[in-house]
Amino acid sequence: MIRRIEDFDRAFSNQRRGTLKVLAAVTDESLGQQVAPGYRSLGRIAWHLVDSLADMGNRCGLGIETVDWDNVPATAKQISDGYERLSGQLLAAVKDKWDDAALELEDDLYGEMWKRGITLA
Repeated sequence: MIRRIEDFDRAFSNQRRGTLKVLAAVTDESLGQQVAPGYRSLGRIAWHLVDSLADMGNRCGLGIETVDWDNVPATAKQISDGYERLSGQLLAAVKDKWDDAALELEDDLYGEMWKRGITLA
């Protein structure tokens, strides 16, 4: 569980850099590749990363940009740009709107009450 905004900033910034490196390796040609028969494509999985930032952040009241889950972008760059933009918005919103005490507050995420420090972990 994240207990301090400073800790989230450090951990998320590191994860963000790593995720952007992975997304930079995804090609337009690979977006339609399924990870296994009947499973999501790489493009859908990558887009899920972007959508999850918006969905979970907004369920916690952060008010960041939303994306259209049903419309996976046609290019890997659009997905990477979306992740870079929304992850930056999420980080800025947490630092601007919450303090350490807010990490103990609970939000309804998918029918369960989650402490914000757990949501960010």
